Amino acid sequence: MWEHGGMESNGRGTAFVIGNHRGEAKRPIFVRTDGRLACDKHALFVVKRGDIVVEAMCEDRRIGPVYIYRIDTIDNLTAMLSVINEFKNATWIEPVPEMFDNIINAAILKATTHHCRAPCYVL
Repeated sequence: MWEHGGMESNGRGTAFVIGNHRGEAKRPIFVRTDGRLACDKHALFVVKRGDIVVEAMCEDRRIGPVYIYRIDTIDNLTAMLSVINEFKNATWIEPVPEMFDNIINAAILKATTHHCRAPCYVL
């Protein structure tokens, strides 16, 4: 699974950031350093069941929805994710465990970084 994203010139951004089951940074197996990098794929990770993925979005340079997913299963190179929490209208649906603070902040940073060209959450 790829960490990817960034904010486009129009002020809209999205980011996908990957962590282990505790939301901690993982070591990528590959980091892109050339080619089209702006708001594209930056770091490739081997993922496993239980890993956490955070998707953050911004619109007009302001934070939009943020979703915390858990990888439930992996089958034929397809990861099945379930939403475990979401941030909408400036409120989390459920309290967020403190251990997810860093991965959430990394996803928000990536989604709001103009033409992000590098990974934001890696060992």
